[in-house]
Amino acid sequence: MKPGSADPHADVRFSSSGAVNRSNDAPLAGRLNLVIDGALARNRIVGTTILIFLEALRTRNNPILQPGSIELMTKNAIGALPAPSLDPGWRFGLGFAVLEDPKPTASPRNPGSWRWGGVYGNSFWVDPAAHLSVVALTNTAVAGMTGDFRDSVVRAVYTV
Repeated sequence: MKPGSADPHADVRFSSSGAVNRSNDAPLAGRLNLVIDGALARNRIVGTTILIFLEALRTRNNPILQPGSIELMTKNAIGALPAPSLDPGWRFGLGFAVLEDPKPTASPRNPGSWRWGGVYGNSFWVDPAAHLSVVALTNTAVAGMTGDFRDSVVRAVYTV
């Protein structure tokens, strides 16, 4: 398929110039989506390693964690307790933040998606219903972890 195709399993890339490119020239076999800001090879290696780990969790295909452990990591573990540090509709699992209701934030992600981020501008999310795993490494401190950048990446991945 050509860049800009609507294939939901194509590779999506963002450059520091803001360009968005989508193609089926994915760096890994399977349904992997990788988002990396910048051209440092180290970021690509780190991003790819994280992506492989997330895909192993999403598909339940790994030799280390039992499916029951992954289930606990990716499901609501706090019930109806408030989670004021998360966006509305998100709850805490034992490993990640888990989306229970996308309506309050109009998120395009499906219920059951899970995410996390790091203060140095890293974020990722997995949408099992869409067969999607995305990693963003930006080195932009908090801006890459939460807020407009992260939300713009989410919108772009689901609409490109």
